[in-house]
Amino acid sequence: MSRGGYQGGRGGGGFRGQSNFEGGRGGGGGYRGQSNYGPKAPPTFTTTQIPQTTPSPFGQCKDVEIALRKGNQNLLINSYDVQLPKRNVNKYELKFVACSGPNGEREKELDVMSKQCVLENQRRICLTQLYFFLFEQQPLFIEAGKKKSDGRFEHLCAYDRGRIFYCTKDLGLKDKAQIFDIDITALTPEIFGRLRMPKRVYAAVKQTGFLNPQETLDGLSVATYMDIVFCQPQLDMNDRFIKSGPKVFDINTRQDIGNGCELKNGHQKGVRLVKDGANGQLQIDAKISPFYTKWSLLEYIHSKWGLGANDDLLSADINAELQQLKGIYVRTTHKTINDVFRIRSVSTVGSNQINFNVNDAGTNVADYFRTRYNRDLNFPHFPCVIKGPSDKQEFFPWKF
Repeated sequence: MSRGGYQGGRGGGGFRGQSNFEGGRGGGGGYRGQSNYGPKAPPTFTTTQIPQTTPSPFGQCKDVEIALRKGNQNLLINSYDVQLPKRNVNKYELKFVACSGPNGEREKELDVMSKQCVLENQRRICLTQLYFFLFEQQPLFIEAGKKKSDGRFEHLCAYDRGRIFYCTKDLGLKDKAQIFDIDITALTPEIFGRLRMPKRVYAAVKQTGFLNPQETLDGLSVATYMDIVFCQPQLDMNDRFIKSGPKVFDINTRQDIGNGCELKNGHQKGVRLVKDGANGQLQIDAKISPFYTKWSLLEYIHSKWGLGANDDLLSADINAELQQLKGIYVRTTHKTINDVFRIRSVSTVGSNQINFNVNDAGTNVADYFRTRYNRDLNFPHFPCVIKGPSDKQEFFPWKF
């Protein structure tokens, strides 16, 4: 069982370091150009050299001018002047739907998840891959993602990994939602998380609005659009960035703070319009937050309490300390499709003493893992972590 991952604890503050923008180490926005999965980034950005001290990329836009509001900014909250683009933008509702069941009769809209769900970022990875596939497989979107002769993209596209999709190309979807089937044969079941592998996935796309970034009557919509535009590089590079509410953290940054935790750099940014609505301000707030280190549960316990294989983890004093694991999220490692869950408690007996029946035959957790998964536990006398309430408990050993 793996402990930690990228489910971060709460934190705040920011670095006082310098970047080549003379700002705090919060990074910034901007698109990153084409990904390996297809032309999802807009045609108007190129990548600039990023210094080692900047945890996230800041692309310099070609038709959106971005400049420091002051000549010498050494603040944790940095403000940039943004001259909005002149192109009109079409707003669409984009829904990805997974169909499961024997005949694919059960439909689940993939953007619908509980707030602050531990699997929210996993679902965002899934939506990103489906979004890339849409541009690779469907002619209408392939056309929207074409490049010009100079290597830039013809149209700007931005997707919030929910239901909002912007495109400067008119896709002709004004009357009703059009269905686009997505070929998911290249995907593994694990990318869908608890949904497992669906029979079918389709995208339903319908135009819901139209905005002109130069208009002053719909400032909130324009600001929302620009916020989504500036989030695209972090959403596209989900192997490097993790989003927690309005904050984005770079998982490649790491500062060990002990007790199985580490600090990661990040930022929070937003756009607001000023004056006549033709210009805006991009506000970037540097952030730093503690995350659990991506370790096995035993490694975490050793770091936090100094406990190891030679300690009696079932003794009253040590087991009482281990109950502090309650509330921490862990990921299983024994199946092809693994689960993420919150620890409810820690057992007071070893896995070889937790008995239950399978097909009217008695067994214990250690023997069950040996017969069911062909896994011998290295420490069958260790306690298990418990998932679920008292009437629906599941027991998971710590290490094979």
